[in-house]
Amino acid sequence: MRGEVVLLSRNIVVAGENVESWGGRVITGDSMEFSDGEIVFKYGQTIMDNVEIYNCSQQDSYDAAIGWNSAITLESSVTNSAIHNGLGWAVHIETSKNVVFDNNVMFNFRPFGLVVEASQDIIITNNVLIKVVERDTIEANWSYVDAKGGYSICALLASSASCSNVTVNYNIAAGITQAGFWAMALDCDEENDRFYGNVAHSVYGTDEGGHGAIFFNDKSRP
Repeated sequence: MRGEVVLLSRNIVVAGENVESWGGRVITGDSMEFSDGEIVFKYGQTIMDNVEIYNCSQQDSYDAAIGWNSAITLESSVTNSAIHNGLGWAVHIETSKNVVFDNNVMFNFRPFGLVVEASQDIIITNNVLIKVVERDTIEANWSYVDAKGGYSICALLASSASCSNVTVNYNIAAGITQAGFWAMALDCDEENDRFYGNVAHSVYGTDEGGHGAIFFNDKSRP
């Protein structure tokens, strides 16, 4: 038997409110606006260390507790932080570049923990993800099965085909429904330095139990 012991509290806390299944979120992105007849570009960046994010993310949406959307100019990093107890995803990195997510704890989200889509130069290392459960607001039937799992690395949506240079090493997924990791497969003769050292345990979700990892063909390759 294996278990994980983590610390969820930090001295700096970002806490969401309970308003119609919507706690709050930390979002980073580049934007463009008009000012005095001119186009002004604004560039987003998040540098966060030892911060607690509690009760954030939105139920039944892609709005994660912390996320990057079209943040392609500046480098961001989240390290040594705790993200816990939300009704949606913990982390969503979408159409972004140069994000480091290292040595963090994520606890109690649904139906995915960390999702990367259509992004480049992303480093996800040494994180612990615990307790990702199914949604109780979506009723699955013979024609629809809700996707769910721990880390989804460029594997969830068709837009993920443009992922490149995404590193996922030495992460833990525990107490996850269906699969600890969803990821793109490598060629048999290809050197693997992008996905290794990861551990999944206590995974459930099918009659035979859960899956440590589910691999797909890399949609960015012909």
